[in-house]
Amino acid sequence: MARKPKTLLDEEQHCCTPAQREFTDREEPQQHFTEALANVNQRDYSILTFYGVGGIGKTRLQQHLKEAHLKPNENALYSWVDFSLPDHRRPYRALRTLANNFTGEDQIKFHAFGIAYMQYWQKAFPDQELKKSSLPFLEESGLLAGAADIVDEVGGMASLAVNALQFFYEKKNEFSFDASIRDKLTALQALDADQIEAKLPFFFAYDIDRYKAKHPDQKIVIFLDTYEALWQVQRTPANELSEDKWIRDGLVTELNKVLFVICGREKIIWEKDDQAWAADLNQHLIGSLSDTDARDFLASCKINEADIQTRIIEDSEGVPFYLDLCVDTYYQIKNSSKTPSSDDFNQVGHAELFERFMRYLSLEETETLKILACARFYNEALFGGLVEHFKTGYPVSAMAQLNAFSFIQQDTSQPDNTQYRLHELMRENLLNYDNPHKQNVHTYLFDHYNQPLQDMTVKHVTENHQHAFPEAFYHKMALNDLDALREWYNKVYDILKDAAYYSLLLDSCQQLTDKVEAERGEEHIDTASCLHRLADLLKAVAKYETAEPLYQRSLKIKEKALGKDHPDVATTLNNLALLYESQGKYDDAEPLYQRSLKITEKALGKDHP
Repeated sequence: MARKPKTLLDEEQHCCTPAQREFTDREEPQQHFTEALANVNQRDYSILTFYGVGGIGKTRLQQHLKEAHLKPNENALYSWVDFSLPDHRRPYRALRTLANNFTGEDQIKFHAFGIAYMQYWQKAFPDQELKKSSLPFLEESGLLAGAADIVDEVGGMASLAVNALQFFYEKKNEFSFDASIRDKLTALQALDADQIEAKLPFFFAYDIDRYKAKHPDQKIVIFLDTYEALWQVQRTPANELSEDKWIRDGLVTELNKVLFVICGREKIIWEKDDQAWAADLNQHLIGSLSDTDARDFLASCKINEADIQTRIIEDSEGVPFYLDLCVDTYYQIKNSSKTPSSDDFNQVGHAELFERFMRYLSLEETETLKILACARFYNEALFGGLVEHFKTGYPVSAMAQLNAFSFIQQDTSQPDNTQYRLHELMRENLLNYDNPHKQNVHTYLFDHYNQPLQDMTVKHVTENHQHAFPEAFYHKMALNDLDALREWYNKVYDILKDAAYYSLLLDSCQQLTDKVEAERGEEHIDTASCLHRLADLLKAVAKYETAEPLYQRSLKIKEKALGKDHPDVATTLNNLALLYESQGKYDDAEPLYQRSLKITEKALGKDHP
């Protein structure tokens, strides 16, 4: 029988809020924010960036700025989105989250964005009836309900006909858009889902601008957290300016006199795209907590022994995550009926701090955390499934006790599906820890997320499919079987590409291309195929400058490996010519088309269809 799991909460005297969630007085960042907020309505672009290593407390800094500086301010509205959640990295989900998270009694009415979003929804999820009762985002907030009410009045928007849009514009005062916006909204009907998604930031900004025109003294702040997650696996010269282009060019540029507070591990590099950004990027490095802050925090956790405080501060180097880990270790030692001493916190590095913490966990806790580390996030159902399948011995009913550890963070943005995730530093440590089950867990999680994809077809791609796909890909990648990964990916890719889900595929296609190139080599034919496919996606989302060198690399490899007259070479020539044609570079496109035609005639005959 497994012993009852003991956590920090078993010690009555342990009552502090973890350092990751407790803001210890950092006057300088607050001063930067206060100054930026005071001047926000006098500047076209206001961007305040806090960057630093993981675990340094950037997320908590954002929370403190909201609680201390914005909530008490009647003339301030704010919203936020955290890119650590994979769903939020898609523009349509991020903007929907921002719309729903906006605070204030006199809320912004996202009518234009609501109508544009519903047109996107119809194109992205054609099998889901567009009725107010069936729109999932209305469960999160009523902000888009006004638009949905009218949808019900006109009997749905099965075709989004012009007469329905005219009803919005002419019959309802709250939808009194100017002519140019009416035309832009009507024009969305002719676009596919990805094209509409690319235009959503414009309509989001339009609604905020309308609000500001009526409330010129209001100050609006948008918080973007875990910014580095937009690049997911790695930042490369090819993608360093493309992954956040929709924020830079689609959101910030459209939203004048709005303060953006961006937190991430690295500085923003927008000046590489346009040097003019250098004057607008107000960037500040967030360093470690001072010794005084750290000592005050430990005292709030009822750790009053001066020698232990000193040793913990030295070991943690003022990084909140490691302070939390030391506090967790202190109470784990107490739970084991021992008296903590400074020797338990000998001056060691961060890896040793993690090892020491693990030493005082029960076997059930250790095994459960190692299993959970393989998942990027988990909910109650997945927690129970993992614990029972891998027989960790931890009671499923005691999930709340395990989640009390400081390094487990909770996301409640979806009320019906509360999710939890381990702090990335803890995940990294646990994944590198002795974990013989890791491959089996990734297999289990791949099967878990791949199962919903089995009924996906070109005409039936639901939001659930879109959530499951990147997680299935992540766990299939972790299994390190490149041939199996490519076989699975090719099938799913064909469905999503034919259904025009280009943006959804981009991240995974980039990762797979990098993996194939690393394992097979820069000049392997498989690398050429992946480069061609990635270029096709980039062309589809109008990232022409990024696509062009990939086509050229693919062409060069194919010519060398297959010969200059191979049909695969003709395909790449044709698609590169299409890229040039899309840009109006007809003189560049013509000779490529002619060469592609010549190869095809030779391979198939001049009279072949």
